[in-house]
Amino acid sequence: MKNDCASEINRMADGGPVLFRSRPGISGWGILGLLAILIPMVILFGFMGNTHDPGTYGPSIISWLIKQWLDPGSDSGHGWLVPTFSIWLIWKKRHEFKMTETYIDWRGLLVVFISLLLYWAGFRSQQPRLGLLALIGVLWGTPFFLWGKKTAGLTFFPCVFLLFGIPMGFLSAFTFTFRLFSCVVSAALLNGLGISCVRIGTAILSTGIDGFQFDVADPCSGLRSVIALCALTAGYAYISQKTVWKKWLLFLLAIPLAITGNVVRIITIGIVAETINKDAAMTIYHDYSGYIIFASAVVLMMSIGTILQKDLRSSVREWAISRQKHH
Repeated sequence: MKNDCASEINRMADGGPVLFRSRPGISGWGILGLLAILIPMVILFGFMGNTHDPGTYGPSIISWLIKQWLDPGSDSGHGWLVPTFSIWLIWKKRHEFKMTETYIDWRGLLVVFISLLLYWAGFRSQQPRLGLLALIGVLWGTPFFLWGKKTAGLTFFPCVFLLFGIPMGFLSAFTFTFRLFSCVVSAALLNGLGISCVRIGTAILSTGIDGFQFDVADPCSGLRSVIALCALTAGYAYISQKTVWKKWLLFLLAIPLAITGNVVRIITIGIVAETINKDAAMTIYHDYSGYIIFASAVVLMMSIGTILQKDLRSSVREWAISRQKHH
């Protein structure tokens, strides 16, 4: 009891939050407080929140989100995996939650208040994505308020990861940039491989007799692969890497990996069309090569992650010692 009091006094002296409770584990009052906040949130987000075409999607912002995930033409088909992974991360940390000291932290309530303002702004402006950002803010701010900074730290990444579940149709403005870059590089490499072709905008045309010609349309821009691979890499980096810089390095590599994979796909379509069969390249190979290239990018990403897991200094030192022994 004395240690608990001393702990609270020290934390208050350091300028920390006012503590109403300080003990390991989640209290019954904390659970009641959680229900008191989450029940109104279920009403706000589960039955309200969507003013953007409610006749099609319904008034619920959650139903709008789910229908976006299920839309075959959407770039967020992976969305349903995102909350599943976040819940798994929370479950994986369950023993840490039990051992975490809990207390009331008013900064968490400020996060909830700001999130509700964001919800109101999204509701008024017919921007459901703002409402979804608000939902993530509430999901993080609530345990922050009820159980303190340490609990907020444990829930931070699982909540941030939910951003990958928000439909990112606004990124379509970058689609043409991705398409153009992929076409420029692919046409140059195809010519370098001896397959003569010219690029006209986002179209690649063979200069041979009865050669191939195809246009890199929006679905083939690589943007979908970038979003999906970024989400996958973020989760893998978080659970596989121990240091922050390695997590960020692996995550940032997802973008060049996805773009490179898209370039490789375009090049191989040209190679198959030129050397095997033009029709097969534009149908069977075009339809299924994306899965193969994406799987290859995932394997490469995991290989880089495995390399980053190693202690490079120790490996270099062992290599230097082995070289000295041989000499």
